[in-house]
Amino acid sequence: MHATEQYISSPEEMEAFGKTLAKTLTPGSIAYLRGDLGTGKTTLARGVIRALGYTGSISSPTYTIINSYDTSPPLHHLDLYRLHNEEDYFQSGLGDTNVNASIWLIEWPDKAIDALPKPTINIQLRIEKEKHHIKVTPAYADRY
Repeated sequence: MHATEQYISSPEEMEAFGKTLAKTLTPGSIAYLRGDLGTGKTTLARGVIRALGYTGSISSPTYTIINSYDTSPPLHHLDLYRLHNEEDYFQSGLGDTNVNASIWLIEWPDKAIDALPKPTINIQLRIEKEKHHIKVTPAYADRY
């Protein structure tokens, strides 16, 4: 995957971008989604999840911390906003999930950055001139 930047005008466009992004994700892919509240992280995740074939209800994992989807490959959508530190991450049991067999979409990764597996892709979202600006960059760091 190459680095890309795009301006997005609507939730439908953000979801479509997520569907396109899904084509680049494989088991073991770990995407860090960074951005302020309301920048479209969950909408982007919804597009990825839909592209992988999930037809049920998709909601933000803000209160559950993780929503797992029976897609092919399996997908785990994490929202770490409510965590205080890495200890909260470990106490939640999230560290026991098999990273290599699934795709991970992680919102607010900086809440537990030292505990998380390293990303394969970084996604930065922000509001700029009344549009959503999205920047996607591959992370070439060794995950192991």
